[in-house]
Amino acid sequence: MGFLVFREIKALLFMTLRSFKLCEINRGIVSASDVEFEEGSESELLQKQVKSDEEAFELYNEYAFKFSFGVRKGKTRCRVKDGSICMRQMVCWRTGFKNVNNVGHKSYSKVDYRTGCRAYVQFHVDEDDVYTLVAHVMGHNHAMVPLHKRHYIRSHRLVRSEQLAFISNLKRSGIPVADVIRVMRKEVGGSPNLGFIASDAYNALAGEKVKSIDFSDSNQLIKFFTQSWIIVGIWNNHHTNNIMFGCAFLLNEKTDSFVWLFDSFVRSMGGKKPITMITDQCAAMGATLKVVLPSVNHRLCTWHIGKNSKKNIPDLRAQDDIVDVFNTVLKYSDTIAEFEFYWQRDFEKLFDAIQCPYNRKVAIAAYYLKEEADFRWSQHKETLMTRYDFDWKAFGGDMKKKFYPNFLRRQKATEFDELKQGDMTVDQYYKNL
Repeated sequence: MGFLVFREIKALLFMTLRSFKLCEINRGIVSASDVEFEEGSESELLQKQVKSDEEAFELYNEYAFKFSFGVRKGKTRCRVKDGSICMRQMVCWRTGFKNVNNVGHKSYSKVDYRTGCRAYVQFHVDEDDVYTLVAHVMGHNHAMVPLHKRHYIRSHRLVRSEQLAFISNLKRSGIPVADVIRVMRKEVGGSPNLGFIASDAYNALAGEKVKSIDFSDSNQLIKFFTQSWIIVGIWNNHHTNNIMFGCAFLLNEKTDSFVWLFDSFVRSMGGKKPITMITDQCAAMGATLKVVLPSVNHRLCTWHIGKNSKKNIPDLRAQDDIVDVFNTVLKYSDTIAEFEFYWQRDFEKLFDAIQCPYNRKVAIAAYYLKEEADFRWSQHKETLMTRYDFDWKAFGGDMKKKFYPNFLRRQKATEFDELKQGDMTVDQYYKNL
């Protein structure tokens, strides 16, 4: 028991002294360039050449193994003209410091081995991708790892392809991985000669397993979703609750696709056709409905119209009361005549609010024409616009004459006069007041 306590105290003192040392380095009390170990007086690597980034790493890593330190890949510099690498550094594994300022609370912490070491090698890379070692700093500000522990350094651990194949074959034969590693250690004369530790073997096996899974089904499904149009059929019951009748995936929004969609839907409903269908402003879908379901009342979704208005007229919607005017015209007109009447009346208020120039009123208002009114305007636009007296007033008069003629106005007035509540008409109520 006393031995265990002594060992814990010793470990705590070691970590305290080490943390104090790192703090001194960070504050500048101890210079990170203080040399504690020198690799030698002259470099044996200068002017050596290799042909790739991997070979450059292996060159410095094999050299570092002799002195019991690890290496990491460092900075690169690229050419401006083509972006190819012109300089590459390989650095000591204890180069730099961990960024501890942005690290949140963790339930565990890893040992920080970095001490700000300045040892590195630098390669010049010519345009033929030949790496030439041109600089070598050999001074370290830390002690080297003991020889009997250097095989634990991360850069010197690697599960080679033939070793991984051997482990995989024995594992498939029913032999546990731990037993396989134990046999391999004995064959090579111990852990220092094996070249990796147990966790490296398990990680390599997991990596091979991931590579063997091609994810064909899920990838095809994701690809199909990203390249498809999702059509969801939702209807309202007599309680105004939404009911989803079906869902379809279309490769495109062409007329042929919608013909198949609506034919399939009608067959799935036992041949019974819907009375009204509400869609977005898809021209192909609207054209298909006229052919496949000519008796259906086709209406546009007010939500989509409102969404498009946010995209197409953001400046107008930013004006005071514009949204209320827009929603009134959009949502509370039951007939074409009502829509055209309120449309013109509210647009007059709208133009006054935003101080729209008189010569711009026709162009702005025509943008909001829908269905039959839009079709008529596109057919007669050129003829009407050539008239010298055609202006906003003439535009409104033309629309009113077509969609709210005198006979319809008289008809609506008669309907209003004949409205009754109990036994009294509107006129009788007015006279009694």
